[in-house]
Amino acid sequence: QKNRGYRFDIDISVEDEKTIQNFSRLCFTFKDYLQSCRGVELSKHGLVYKCDACRLWLPLPKSTKPRCSHCGNMLSIQPGKVVCIVSKKQKNNYESLLVGESICRYSINSKLWIATDKDGIKYKTPSTYESPKMLVRKTGVGISAALDYSNAYTNQVVYIFRPRGDIEHRLPLEFFLGIINSRAMYYFLVKSHGETEWRSHPYVTQTQILEFPLPNLERLTGNENKIIHSIANILKPLAKTNQELPTKADAKVEQLVAELYGLRRSDYELIFATLDNVEGLLPVRALKKIRIDDIFHK
Repeated sequence: QKNRGYRFDIDISVEDEKTIQNFSRLCFTFKDYLQSCRGVELSKHGLVYKCDACRLWLPLPKSTKPRCSHCGNMLSIQPGKVVCIVSKKQKNNYESLLVGESICRYSINSKLWIATDKDGIKYKTPSTYESPKMLVRKTGVGISAALDYSNAYTNQVVYIFRPRGDIEHRLPLEFFLGIINSRAMYYFLVKSHGETEWRSHPYVTQTQILEFPLPNLERLTGNENKIIHSIANILKPLAKTNQELPTKADAKVEQLVAELYGLRRSDYELIFATLDNVEGLLPVRALKKIRIDDIFHK
């Protein structure tokens, strides 16, 4: 069995191994088509402090013996000088901000607002936040991804993905969104990094997402090309209006993903069994809103 990077758990069952072969036979990954970065290096609480020596701002240190991350000066934190630059209300000279809990599966919740005039804070360049962009939440059990069309800033626990080069003109970002939010990819993530590891470290990394397998999208068959654009056509109007994905549309996208990866009903019995073994937190509960029969019509 092909296993680039030896990324699968050696303790997987024989049944799982047959399903995993549908992924391991593919020679391309998200990394071949997407690039990623993170947003502002700041927590959602937005607490910052100005160094008396270099006069630059930095995120409020948590250390008992804090030093300035810019000049190395020892800091004597005075509570009255701690400033919050994140607000729940829009203010002048503030930009909209999305944090981890803002990102749901296919939709985005309420925004925050962030002051962008504090020298020293690693805001990243404005072009980092240009839309459209695919956002993925780092923390929490499960995968939560959505598209942003508002040029909103994000913080460090939100990953930003964009197509490489001219890919976006040929491969819709909505297609990648459908793949990443699928039950098939959640199964791949859990099995390739081990259920024990996943339970003890409930977060996803940029590298793990960029390792998600894909067919060679430069040499698509007629049917594969049809699948890609069918997924995009279902998701595009819903993503632009920030709607939760209806059950019928969710099942159809999953059916198309299954077809693209060559997954059958027997494979999805294993996928759903994996879902049943994971904590019933919101991102995972969302995956259970449809049944196998909704994907594979009898």
